[in-house]
Amino acid sequence: MSSFQQQRFLILLSSAVLIIASSSSADVQQEIIQLGSIIHRENHRITLNFLRDNVQEALLLSRLDGMEAKLVDQELRLVNAANEIVWLKQQISRLESIVPLAKAAAVVAPVNFSPRSCQEALDSGLPEYKNSGMYWIDPDGLGIGDESIYVYCDMTTGITAVGHNSESTISIPKCPDAGCYSRPIVYTNATIRQLRALAEISSECYQSIQVQM
Repeated sequence: MSSFQQQRFLILLSSAVLIIASSSSADVQQEIIQLGSIIHRENHRITLNFLRDNVQEALLLSRLDGMEAKLVDQELRLVNAANEIVWLKQQISRLESIVPLAKAAAVVAPVNFSPRSCQEALDSGLPEYKNSGMYWIDPDGLGIGDESIYVYCDMTTGITAVGHNSESTISIPKCPDAGCYSRPIVYTNATIRQLRALAEISSECYQSIQVQM
């Protein structure tokens, strides 16, 4: 039996005792009416208290459920954050292992670099192209067309000088008539295709001739 039912039973029992005790009185009927009214009010009060307690209990349970849901959500967030931290640590470890390889590749990379002209070599800023001298260039592009050519690079101006067969002093026999002497210029270590490609990527091209009388 619930507490609510027990309270109602006690009230009814008490009212019955009162009725029996006063059964000899002429006002029994009036007392019964009054007791009935009292019982009704008490039952109403007990019912209201019971309902109020149930409502408060329901509200409390609802709040507890809400707090439990929030707690579960926070736990999930913490788990996700922990997993993300683990993933980030793995990525950092992977990057740390890649960096030395990237540095090594950066050192090796210049070996695969073939400038198309001395100006391009100068513009690269690579230390191996710092000083003027003989260098391999590939005017028509690395791995395209003819093989690379061997030229002199002036690294102060970026000028590309292609060697030829008439760089030394040449003695010309006496020739009084115009066109009586000719000499073909043969460029060494360079093909016509490479020379044409070099001319196309250069701002200007010229061949100087010095004549001593």
